[in-house]
Amino acid sequence: MNAARLWFAATLGALACALALAFLVVKLTPKKVAPLDTRKAALHSDMDQAIAGLSARLPQRIDDETILQSVARQDDTIVYRYKLELAGQAARSGAFARLADRGRASASFIAKACADPETFASLMSGARLRYSYSDKDGAMLGEFDLDAHDCAAQRR
Repeated sequence: MNAARLWFAATLGALACALALAFLVVKLTPKKVAPLDTRKAALHSDMDQAIAGLSARLPQRIDDETILQSVARQDDTIVYRYKLELAGQAARSGAFARLADRGRASASFIAKACADPETFASLMSGARLRYSYSDKDGAMLGEFDLDAHDCAAQRR
């Protein structure tokens, strides 16, 4: 008889533990999917602040051939739109050719961008930077992106 009571008490105890655990799982499980990841939200907020500060000073001449026309955010990407003060082939073979190599940023452009502390910090926090170029007549010359992988590859 003592063995039967002991078995019954153990079974009842195990059942009580299982019910308590099930209750906690149900109570502690979130009812809704969490909103946008807080790191991503912080990144977007920082990007928006930087864009607002820079946009207030646009258009801005960068050098003899280049004008930064606009800056915008597309999700995790900051898009810089530049206009080169050259037309057609002169723009393609001149200024843009120095910046891009087969649709990617040139090694010297990557080195310069990754050496800039603010650019490097943005890239390391998950931002992607897109540089878009058109000639003086508005014809698209090309664009290329930079991300953290570009800086990491450049540092090897």
